[in-house]
Amino acid sequence: MRFLVLGLFCLFLFPFKASCVDESHYSLMRRFVVFPFQVPSDYKEVAEDAWWDVRDLLTQSKLFLVASKDFLLKKDVFQPRAYLEPADAIILGRLLDAEVLLTTRLQGRELTMMAYEGKRGRLLWKQKMDLTPSLPVKDQIRPASKKLLYDFIASIPYQGFVVRDALKKDVVYQEQEASKVKVYVGERSQARLSQKAQFVLLKDTSFDPLFQGGGQLEVFAEGHIVELAFPHVIVQLDRVSEEKIKEHTLVFIPEEQQRLRKSYALVQDVYKNVSARYFRTKLRELKEEESRLKPLYTSLAWFGNLALIILLAF
Repeated sequence: MRFLVLGLFCLFLFPFKASCVDESHYSLMRRFVVFPFQVPSDYKEVAEDAWWDVRDLLTQSKLFLVASKDFLLKKDVFQPRAYLEPADAIILGRLLDAEVLLTTRLQGRELTMMAYEGKRGRLLWKQKMDLTPSLPVKDQIRPASKKLLYDFIASIPYQGFVVRDALKKDVVYQEQEASKVKVYVGERSQARLSQKAQFVLLKDTSFDPLFQGGGQLEVFAEGHIVELAFPHVIVQLDRVSEEKIKEHTLVFIPEEQQRLRKSYALVQDVYKNVSARYFRTKLRELKEEESRLKPLYTSLAWFGNLALIILLAF
């Protein structure tokens, strides 16, 4: 309560953009806070072990950055949490500089895990598991929490994000007469050569959890993977729109998403759990444009060389 009062005071004293919902789409969510599980006192020890398991699983791929226990203790927020009101999620997100807040609750034999977005307080995902009556609850908390976390990872509607190559001037660069982009996919990705990669915007469509039908992906550019250098891949662009690809642009890899859903999702209905995609109507084919402009560039180059020869002659 002391923390919430202080947080509300700061919220009104220092207004900030993240508390508003005027942004048209969601940006990359990479910085995580995992709160201790809310469980009966008999299960506190095993719940702490499960908390460490969840943290370790999140950090393995290097796609996510997870706050340490020491950091949460210093911020005086290392305490069990379950359901969060939007205002509480916003305050916690601002205090901890977190983009995702993960909470877990055990009630009877039902284990529920929830993920909240830290800037707007939006519920991203919620899943529960009914523990088996024939086994002790304490023996099921750790494996059940891992399954729930894997389901959350499989529900995330993007599998990478754009990064700037340190050796290139622009995010989108030209190489071998093709437009290419460097994408961070993590160390556990199983992305493969020639797989499709789509550059997307994530937007609200309903009040359902954002990753479970409440959001929609707008595809504004598309390409295919031409190089593997994990944790990165290089994508060659095939179709683009007027929207510019920037650092941290979200990247959806359909085949990698399907693999994750098939391997880890507790609910296999992909259309229920993955945000629907739609394409911008003004996507243009880069190959057609390049082939159309190539004769023009060749002619301009020829005339340029001719002019240079004439100038040198005089």
